[in-house]
Amino acid sequence: MRKSPAASRKTILALLYGYTLSHVSRPLVVAEELRKRGYDVVFAGSGAALRFPAERGFTVYPLEEIPYETLFGRIRKKRLRFIETDELWRLVTADLRLLTRLSPDLVLSDGRLSARLSTAYLGIPHAAIVNVSSTHHRREPYVPLFGTVSDSRLKARLDVWNLHIEMKVFDLAVPAFRRASRRLGIPGNVGATNCLEGNDLTLLPDLPEYMPSIGLPDTHYYVGPLVPHMHVPRPPWWQEILNHHRAGKRILYCTLGSTGSMKITRPILYLSNNKDWTIIVTTGGRKVSIANCDNVFVSDFIDADEILPITTTIVCHGGNGTIYQCLSHNVPILGIPDIPDQVYNMRRVEALRVGHRIQYSDISSAKSWQTLLERWSRPLSSHLGRATAQARKKSPSRAADLIQGLL
Repeated sequence: MRKSPAASRKTILALLYGYTLSHVSRPLVVAEELRKRGYDVVFAGSGAALRFPAERGFTVYPLEEIPYETLFGRIRKKRLRFIETDELWRLVTADLRLLTRLSPDLVLSDGRLSARLSTAYLGIPHAAIVNVSSTHHRREPYVPLFGTVSDSRLKARLDVWNLHIEMKVFDLAVPAFRRASRRLGIPGNVGATNCLEGNDLTLLPDLPEYMPSIGLPDTHYYVGPLVPHMHVPRPPWWQEILNHHRAGKRILYCTLGSTGSMKITRPILYLSNNKDWTIIVTTGGRKVSIANCDNVFVSDFIDADEILPITTTIVCHGGNGTIYQCLSHNVPILGIPDIPDQVYNMRRVEALRVGHRIQYSDISSAKSWQTLLERWSRPLSSHLGRATAQARKKSPSRAADLIQGLL
């Protein structure tokens, strides 16, 4: 660990989309490492997930943001224009006010759509955390047009064309970034495809085996999964779950995350009161109505790294953080994706044969659920699982080293 003698005089501002846990938890992992090195890290954003850095002693500033229901409502409807020009400009304006007031030495962003523009305008060093799939260096297209092509070399060439068209269409469909760039007089090409990347440094919280890339510049680095150990209090029923496990019951962990559909709870309809299974449901703090059953246990949050070692199978929305946690514990993944990013992730999960994307037609009865769970109830054992576990241990330090290089 490198510690700068001037670190105490350096301030890092984390600009986040605080309505989703992943966009808060990833920079929080890095912030805790930077704080150990003597840097002053503060957070800014809106959303319930910002309570986590506040609880760990970080200052959190309020900052205008597009509400979750608005942004994700558009994404779920598959609207390419997910942000309007006036909305983006309000975010930029809010950024500029806060940046001028705080004068940070560096901005670290995760999911803040305006961060690249506002930091470029003020000339503040900018690092960003973003998955490979949300950059213009992803190798796999979101909308694969040539999935049936069997010749691997031909398919690789066609995918390059596929990606070019896909990104061009996306950038043209969301003119807000081009308009804001022109208004601010920022040179370059900030668009919908690369708006979440950093101006000076982009930290990719991925493994190349899971999220392959093409043409990475020397400002982009794989740092490994940035997935925190949540250290939340154990629910009151924790000992009962351990007793079920010791008694030989299989554990189904059903997690909504902060963006998953409520439909993820459908397994409960078919497995409630099934003596062979114990079901754990985490809601991400959202209000969910779940029938009271002897084998169903519900909590807002749980430390996944405590429950996954005794989990037989997980049902989730297909978020990257959950997937990496499952890989590191060799737990098979059943995904019910709700937005394009999650569909993309589950394609990668299936390609690596570590899980299965669920279609609702697959789970229309208790029998269909039983068949599916029997197939995906065997622990995974793979190089990818071991690599994920090792990368998770090293990723905070790796990310902090790279950020420290900018200061």
